[in-house]
Formats: sequence, C-alpha cells, structure tokens
Amino acid sequence: MMNSRERVAKTLRHEMPDRVPIDLGGLKASGIAGIAYDRLKKCIGINAPTKIMDARFMIALVEDEVLRRLHVDVKPFDVTVIPALAQPEDAWVPKTLYDDTDVLFMPGTRIVEDAEKNWMLQNADGSLSSYKMPYGGHYFDDTSFDQGGGIDPAKFAPVKDIPDEQLALLASHARQMYEQTEAVPPGVGDDLDAGQLAQPDWIPLIDEVAGGFAAIRKFASFRAYHDSGTFDTSQMCSSSRLIGRSIWNTQWVLIIPASTLHSDTDHALEWFINGVNGDGNGVKDIKLLFQTYSYSGN
Repeated sequence: MMNSRERVAKTLRHEMPDRVPIDLGGLKASGIAGIAYDRLKKCIGINAPTKIMDARFMIALVEDEVLRRLHVDVKPFDVTVIPALAQPEDAWVPKTLYDDTDVLFMPGTRIVEDAEKNWMLQNADGSLSSYKMPYGGHYFDDTSFDQGGGIDPAKFAPVKDIPDEQLALLASHARQMYEQTEAVPPGVGDDLDAGQLAQPDWIPLIDEVAGGFAAIRKFASFRAYHDSGTFDTSQMCSSSRLIGRSIWNTQWVLIIPASTLHSDTDHALEWFINGVNGDGNGVKDIKLLFQTYSYSGN
C-alpha cells in the first residue's frame, strides 16, 4: 500500500497509484464550508470546536484527525493561516452562526451586526469592508460588485517582504508537517519522491521544488528582438521560474553574455556599445515587457 506522497507522485507522473488521491481542504478552493464541516465531524464522533480559516467564504480548517479518518492525501500550507495556528485557542474569536453552530474565527476577525441582523466584516482599522452576510446566510457576499466601477488598478501594490520571524514560523510548521505526516502540500510539482521532497532536510516554502521562496531565481536565456513598436505575442517567452516574482522588484538583473554576440568578447562589447561599424549606433535602450496577473488572495 502506498503512502500519500508516493500516491500523489505516481498520479502526477500519470502512473497508476493504488487508489485515487483524496483532497479535502488542501487549498481553499477544495475546502469545506464551516456548517457542513461541523456536521461532518459530529457524524464521525469528533466534538472539537470548528475553526474558520477564511471568514469571507466561511471555509473550515480541516483538522488532522479528520484528514486521517477520511484518508486525505494532501495537507494545506497556507501562509495566511499558519500564524493563527501558532496562537492559543482563546485568541480565536468565538461566534454562533445563524443555524446555532458554534465556531471559532481566526484571531483578529471583526464581525459586527446591523439592525437587521446582517453580519458585516470589519477591516483591521475598524472600518467596514465590502463583505456582508445577509441574515440567515452561509457566507459573506462581496457587495462591491454591485457598486460599479470595476477594479481600480491604482489599489494594487507589490507584496511586501515577509518578516524573518514569520518566515521562521513558516519553516518550523513546514518541517513539522514533513516530519510528522505523510501528507503532501499542494502544488509541489511532479518529482515528489525523485527530487527534493524525498530529501529529509527539504522544507516546503523555504526549499520548494520551483526554487526558494525568497531566493533569486535565475531564468534561462531568451532571445532579444528588435523593437518594432508593437507588442508581438509570438516573441514572448515564459517560464514558471518567474512565478511569484513581482514586476515592481527593483533587483532585476539582465545579463548579456558577450560570447553570444561574437567569439571575441572584447569585440562583442564594442559592437554592442558602438555598433558593428563603430559609428555609435549600438544598443541605446533595452525594453522588457511583462505579461502579468495577480492573485486575489483567496
């Protein structure tokens, strides 16, 4: 019988595992609603308080005992949740849902009730967010979709650096997850048992398969094109090595090996700077165009 890591590795390599891997809450997208999860726990005889890991969508934090009982093969590694797991249970915010289910929200969660008993989420500064749960509802609706205007690009900003103490906490949690469970954090790639994940000192996030979270990622060589003045998708190159890198990063380094221009590297540099004829018509400007996207944080 395979363990979880072997099973997931086989599946990702398109080989036949002993059974289909099971996921429950490995990502928020594959999670379970708080009310449904609380009922599930009662059905299998688990009476611990249900914790909500995402207040907006009322997604429950699936406990290890439930993962074990249901033979789940993956386990979440969510940087928005792990710091809360280090907090004592009395730091979590108790609340009774509309159907009388008692739950615990993550520390710092602020919920207020209006005159019609609708729930509203507050921001960290105490102001009202756009998330509202109607009386008797099961999750918060984002009311900003009804206000028009669409997304304001000016509100997007680069992600700030993660403090060292938080990185240390994440590393500790990752090591504990690796050493004490057989579950696989989602999204680690297709070489689970053949590559870094098989090594005992491998730590998710810090030593992820795609490259270190905070480490410099080297990108393979790519072709330069003459600027025609229009963006041509056929001239694009892409690589998952650049995933997680911000275009606002001020430490991009572009390396142009002289040997790729001419066998005589000194001659190559002269060409590059002053042009083939030495008339000063060398490269004047280098333009980098990025096709970008963003995660909403859900």
